[in-house]
Amino acid sequence: FAFESKEGLRRRVIGCKVRVEVEFSRKITVKKFEGDIGELKNFIFASVFENNQNISVYLLENGFVSLQTPRVEEDVTKYFDALRDAEAKGKKDRKGINSGNESKPINFNDLSGGKGKKIDAGRCKNIFPFLKDEKTLTGVIDVVLNGSRFKVRFNQQSILAIMVLEGVRCLPNEGAFAKASEEALQYSKLHANQRDVEI
Repeated sequence: FAFESKEGLRRRVIGCKVRVEVEFSRKITVKKFEGDIGELKNFIFASVFENNQNISVYLLENGFVSLQTPRVEEDVTKYFDALRDAEAKGKKDRKGINSGNESKPINFNDLSGGKGKKIDAGRCKNIFPFLKDEKTLTGVIDVVLNGSRFKVRFNQQSILAIMVLEGVRCLPNEGAFAKASEEALQYSKLHANQRDVEI
């Protein structure tokens, strides 16, 4: 249910102003690989609210996450009772991970090139005819690459692809154009990143 959980959180808070209530910090040993002695790091724990609703409560009620019971010696959120009640409601309503159903992982065909990889032009040409026949495509902007270039996730087609706004060209992020290019990037991040879109 990792994908469903991520989507549930994205849809709930994208574009919303939230209030972050810092509660406590805890030092945790982080290991990078098996056998590593690890590095002690300080983690800050907080509760996040949108319109006075605790987002953790929302996630638990909908079965997107499970409650982690702290050890006796550990600090605990003051909203723990509300979280426990929310998980109980999610189990009673058999939502998400409490439904008893297995979630099938979604394998996306990444046509964007991925990290450090070149775009496979042949694969793109083979898939493009199936996409252009669609009257409208719905997706989610996964990454904003510059002011006019986006990595879009098409859930129905299980495809990740690069999309460029038609009729505009983003200036290169260098020299005299650097400031304008950065402003365009930040504008697109603010208004488009992780948003639902139609193409």
